[in-house]
Amino acid sequence: MENKIKVLWLDDQHDEMPYFKLEAAQNGIELEAFTSFEEGFNHLEKNLHQFDAILLDGLFFEKKGQSEITISERGIGKAVIRITELKSKRVFPWFILSGKTRFTQDENTLLNAYDTKCYDKSKPGDIQQLFNDIKIAVANQHETQLRHKYFRTLEVFEDKFLGRDNYQNMIKLINKAELSEDIMPQNDFNEIRQILENLFSRLSKLNLIPPPIFTGTGSINGSSKFLDNIHDDFQWKDPNTVHPTIRLITKSLLNICQDGSHADDEKLKYRVNNFVKGNQTPYLFSSCLYLLMDILIWFKDFMDRNPDPEKNQELWEKLQTGSPDNITIKTEGIVEQDEHNNYYCGDILLTYAAVQKMGLKKGARVKILKYRLNKQGPAQYLFKYYSNDVEKLD
Repeated sequence: MENKIKVLWLDDQHDEMPYFKLEAAQNGIELEAFTSFEEGFNHLEKNLHQFDAILLDGLFFEKKGQSEITISERGIGKAVIRITELKSKRVFPWFILSGKTRFTQDENTLLNAYDTKCYDKSKPGDIQQLFNDIKIAVANQHETQLRHKYFRTLEVFEDKFLGRDNYQNMIKLINKAELSEDIMPQNDFNEIRQILENLFSRLSKLNLIPPPIFTGTGSINGSSKFLDNIHDDFQWKDPNTVHPTIRLITKSLLNICQDGSHADDEKLKYRVNNFVKGNQTPYLFSSCLYLLMDILIWFKDFMDRNPDPEKNQELWEKLQTGSPDNITIKTEGIVEQDEHNNYYCGDILLTYAAVQKMGLKKGARVKILKYRLNKQGPAQYLFKYYSNDVEKLD
């Protein structure tokens, strides 16, 4: 996706102007053309975020399917009124390009009413001036500036990925970070969490997350665990399918945003709301937003490389209880510690989370409730298995 300026163009004869379209493209302007007000503005209003400006011929059809004898100034009149009505949603700079003398030479009521000029189709100098003026006007549009600056993130919000419905929420979050506006932790972190949830939903539809995980209880945490390859029931056949950095930041972002989505409560593990209000800085929010951007960009490429849901089912497998990958036979033993400060019991590595949760120390007697084949990190070469599920017996 390039930083092109996208312009809605209404002209009943646009098919007869291929050289104009080519010149526009050479000036970094992409024209999407329609012959009628009805078609053009129906499309515009469904895709407000995709366009930067509007170009109007003096005369074009009001409705789709009309004959040439019905062409009048009603089309441009309705277009200008609608542009004004849309200002509450999006402000568009607009321009008129015509070859008709009633617009280029004669007194024109519409041009006078809106204090605007008409560029002459027949004059090359006017054409180049039009392109220059479009670029200047668009450069002053704040949303266009954001769209160009963050285009790799925002292209994820196309229909085939996360869809346009999420676009406005993302723009709002970006705008807040750009302007260092006051953070509303519970709302802002929840919106980031919702975008993550929508990403997981899309991955599930592509079978890049097993559908039973996303449709079951605890779908968000379950999806994160699967992507991190630590889910109890499913695992990637290749543990390196998801980049380890993406696994780490997805898990971290989810931990912060799930906590931050709730009002301050001493029972919360991280008390994100309490921290943001006390620290009085926007930096945690901004950091989370930028983590989200990296996650979205990486997963867009991942979805591009894996578009076929049927083939994607071959990337992961369901674990069977009692299989070498997911053993539920309980075993007891004594906690030991090696020279790398790893805690273990026999050939089972005890995870840092399990050690911290149970307050385990060397020599403690434990019961291991479940353990799995160790396929991640340097410790996979030292210990065949690892366990998160440990019960302290002392």
